[in-house]
Amino acid sequence: MGNSFPPLLRTFSTLKSCNFDQIYQLGDSISDIGNLIFEPRGAATPFGSLLYGESFFRNATGHCSNGMLMIDCIAIASSLPFLNPYKKVDADFRHRVNFAVAGATALPVDVLTDWNIPSSVTNSSLNIQLDWMSTYFNSVCHPDCAEKHRSSLFMVGEIGGNDINYALAQGKPIEEVRNMVPVIVRAIKDAVLIYQLGDSMSDTGNLILEPGGAATPCGSLPYGESFFRNATGRCSDGMLMIDYIAIASGLPLLNPYKKVDADFRHEVNFAVAGATALPVDVLANWNTRTSATNSSLNIQLDWMSTYFSSLCHPDCAEKHRSSFFMVGEIGSNDIYFALLQGKPTEEVRNMVPVIVRAIKDAVLRVIHNGAIRIVVPANFPIGCFPASLTLFQTNNTSAYDQHNCLKELNNLSIYQNELLQLAIKELKQQNPNTMILYGDYYNAFQWLYHNAQYFGKFQP
Repeated sequence: MGNSFPPLLRTFSTLKSCNFDQIYQLGDSISDIGNLIFEPRGAATPFGSLLYGESFFRNATGHCSNGMLMIDCIAIASSLPFLNPYKKVDADFRHRVNFAVAGATALPVDVLTDWNIPSSVTNSSLNIQLDWMSTYFNSVCHPDCAEKHRSSLFMVGEIGGNDINYALAQGKPIEEVRNMVPVIVRAIKDAVLIYQLGDSMSDTGNLILEPGGAATPCGSLPYGESFFRNATGRCSDGMLMIDYIAIASGLPLLNPYKKVDADFRHEVNFAVAGATALPVDVLANWNTRTSATNSSLNIQLDWMSTYFSSLCHPDCAEKHRSSFFMVGEIGSNDIYFALLQGKPTEEVRNMVPVIVRAIKDAVLRVIHNGAIRIVVPANFPIGCFPASLTLFQTNNTSAYDQHNCLKELNNLSIYQNELLQLAIKELKQQNPNTMILYGDYYNAFQWLYHNAQYFGKFQP
């Protein structure tokens, strides 16, 4: 590459405007800038000596090139130093870490071995690199890695070419190698898995698959009309927040757990519209009936445990190192159902600590299943919901705030969220190696509600 690098850098000219302050790289020889030569067999490979590196660095750095790699150009275009290899002792990792290893495969070495495909250069496949990355993040930013990475760039690959090369080198016919490709791609996508627990805010179809659920309003139009063009069981005319999260993660939309023969390779949604945080029998003891479903949070957790037992037991902890768990939003239906039974607000307020305890216990169960990345969303300002404004309408103008929301209902949400944040703080202290984030749905909703005029849909 030598002196030809400026034109190449111009192709990355838009990167500077992205304002990345950190870069992390996973991959193989296309992006390894020195990890392989720090491995036991690596120093003897050709990449550890000239002619490699001669035209730009003037010495062999472990780059599988006579000059720079694309990740070097990306770093320069982002106004950052070159990435250091993870295996380099005492390297400066403040702005970047490169976990890529020349010769690495997307599939674990033991999987390739089962197919009689030996990897000749390194055992540091993509899953190993992900383990290094998790170990590194636990040491530098836990429990606030999500905030740290808001302005980070992650490069997952290029990887997978070596899986194909090694198979062909063993004399595998093209058709057999072609059959490997979906498994290779799955390994790359499995860098992220999503699991969702909750209620109608995140149910993508479980309720309508329960007995009697198909007759609920969410099972027919106009629900689903603006995006899916048919009713999918989402209690929305379009997508839900978990759909946007999946899309942003480069994953398919989550399938509901109750859907027979669904593809659950990358995500499972256990949420059920109408679900409560408290078990149905506990609510019944308080003379609070549930109307839509008996699939409360504890039932969803049982489904999740059953699913994991069939999928990954006893190695779920390893599988979930790169998984993302959403525990909620849930709890608003417990409050709704109690209010609909005519319970006074103060009595409902006394239920809130028990609701939060149920959510906290759910997070502990998820951690027990191996989760290390968890988001626990807040309750919404339920006093602003059209259903609340209709069901609990009053002629008492003092019951409403300046935005025409019911103050007592919003205060119940605020109380739940305050207790929830305290519970999350305790969970973080008890589980220092687990990332647990509070999802502030309350203020996110309020911002949209207060700025509704800019979205051209309605006036609050």
